[in-house]
Amino acid sequence: MNFVKYTQLHQDIVEWSSRLPAFKAVAGIPRSGMMAANLLGLHRNIPTVSVYDLLPQNSRGLEAQLTIRRGGRPEIDGDILVLDDSCNTGGTLREWRSILTQIGWPESEMTYASVYVETPRVEGLDIYCKEISWPRRYEWNVFHSRSAKLGLFDMDGVLCEDHDTFEYGDEPDVGEPHHDKWLEHMDNVKPLHIPTVPILAVVTSRLEKYRPQAESWLERHGVQYEKLFMSKYRTAAERRKAAAHGHDKGLVYRDSFRKTQLFYESDKKQAQQIANIARKPVLWVKGMEIIKSNEK
Repeated sequence: MNFVKYTQLHQDIVEWSSRLPAFKAVAGIPRSGMMAANLLGLHRNIPTVSVYDLLPQNSRGLEAQLTIRRGGRPEIDGDILVLDDSCNTGGTLREWRSILTQIGWPESEMTYASVYVETPRVEGLDIYCKEISWPRRYEWNVFHSRSAKLGLFDMDGVLCEDHDTFEYGDEPDVGEPHHDKWLEHMDNVKPLHIPTVPILAVVTSRLEKYRPQAESWLERHGVQYEKLFMSKYRTAAERRKAAAHGHDKGLVYRDSFRKTQLFYESDKKQAQQIANIARKPVLWVKGMEIIKSNEK
């Protein structure tokens, strides 16, 4: 799996800039295209706007945003780069190309581009920076793109903040130190990375007896999922003795959803175990790193 981080996006845009012709402004396609447009605009010291600012009702906003602090206002009647971060089929670029052409922006003075493409042979695409083959993920939308729908998500440390105050680094059993803090954590823990699309499943090492608390928290925070997999052990002591957190998650990843493309895991050691069992990639969320199986 190809995984592109923020730092790689910046490096690629800087290198790409040296090969691009001159433009008077860059117009980003929200949401992710605006990030790429801002990086390029700042690097080239040219104005950055949204494609929505090119629409007639926002013409005053466009004029204001195209003001350069030193040297007055640039011409806004052409030489504009319309930019998205990635392009698959080209549908979004073609849609904006049609809209802007219909309202009077000349084709000859507009260039439609994408930083990353799966293939350069896309209708509506004029130029691009780099080909990134499928499967691929981008750090900036890994929780929000359509591909996240095929993901399995760890809970503590991914969907919500992890706990780090317990004696065993795990939830305690009744009567053990900090059990009351664990109950409070399940009810009041802050959300961390909430996917904005429905996902296949949440896979957690929390004990089955805490399913009501997990379901309640997920519902309150708008996590849409098909299934919730929880630990098979009766007590936290049994689970600690088995020490099979990553192994058990890996079995779910391997056996329950054959079409699943990515597991989102909070712990790097478990991420490696999951990848080894499932023989499929795992995203270690804390380090934003793709972990692959290291077993032959």
